[in-house]
Amino acid sequence: MKKTPIDELARLATLRTLKILDTGPEAAFDVAVNFIAAACNAPIALVSLVDDHRQWFKAKVGTDLCETAREDAFCAHAIESDGLFEIPDATADARFAANPLVVNAPFIRFYAGLPLRLSCGSAVGTLCVIDTVPRRLGEAELAALRAMAEQLTTILDQRYALQMGAELRSRESALHEKLLREAIERNERRNVALHEGIAQDLTGAKLLIGSLAESSYVTAGGRPRMAILNNLIGTAIADCRQLATEEGGISLRHEGLPGALRQLAARADAVESGARVRARTELADGRRLDPTIEHHIYRIAASVLEAALGMPLVTEVSLLLEASDRTVDFALVTDGDLALDGHDSVLEMAGFRASLLGGSLRLSSDINRHSLLVRVPCRALDDTVTLQTLPSAAAAVG
Repeated sequence: MKKTPIDELARLATLRTLKILDTGPEAAFDVAVNFIAAACNAPIALVSLVDDHRQWFKAKVGTDLCETAREDAFCAHAIESDGLFEIPDATADARFAANPLVVNAPFIRFYAGLPLRLSCGSAVGTLCVIDTVPRRLGEAELAALRAMAEQLTTILDQRYALQMGAELRSRESALHEKLLREAIERNERRNVALHEGIAQDLTGAKLLIGSLAESSYVTAGGRPRMAILNNLIGTAIADCRQLATEEGGISLRHEGLPGALRQLAARADAVESGARVRARTELADGRRLDPTIEHHIYRIAASVLEAALGMPLVTEVSLLLEASDRTVDFALVTDGDLALDGHDSVLEMAGFRASLLGGSLRLSSDINRHSLLVRVPCRALDDTVTLQTLPSAAAAVG
């Protein structure tokens, strides 16, 4: 299965949330490229948005191209930088000397681009200038490029916030009702299991113990009854453990979200489903997230994993978790279809759980990779620091 870094999944999710790809011209972007081309004395200027397999030009001056392959895009390199990405002479740079855009029209020699990095941390594209002769930007030209890139980033940030708000408002009422029904149904199932299952088994065990207590010793005829007793108690214990681990509460409490996801993957991997399930987390052992974030991400992971393992042709599933001071990212990646036909409620509930944390959920598909990404801010609930170091369970007990 093709491996894709989780930050790239998050970046693509942010880009698609903007709903800007393949849209018509907009004055703010057109003014930006015309201004920066003149300010930098460059024949070509672009607002380039870098998608999965292509770079698409939201605004352009000096070229008739609307998009190019991502593998040929200078901007695909620029979005990975923290500041200016400048190539004084592409023919002298081993990364670009054989690039089709260098050896053929528009015969790029000079490139300078700044990433358009939103406040969520994802760089969705660049503002760049291109020339057909080798050169470098002067101080005044660089200052103009930076100022215009900041303006465009502000515009994109506002659009991102509006799109996220619109999505949340459109589904909040209906999904809140579904979440409430889910909680009620879960409690009813638990009550039935406790009353009709565990309580009945323990009652049977009590009756057997009472009958055995009437004898001064256990006769040979009593051994089968002891076996029945052991089976009843064993079943009761198994049911108790199942209820305790159903929502990850025990493992979350003692291991945190990284450990709980590893246990979830291990249990799923042990089932004869034909799929290999693995978990990879970037959080060190003992690191804890806000409990509400841990609960909702675990519930998303468990429900979507169950649905994914029922999809045809799924042979590999990866659970990925990363956290920074700003965001928590969870991704479920499979080598099979994640369309989840018949599981709309699973995706709706997962999306609502993400929205409760102020985050988002996105699906993306490639030829050999299908993924679900959840990104939530670390400070989704209040202004306290939510990423903290706690003692391990063993240290707490000892």
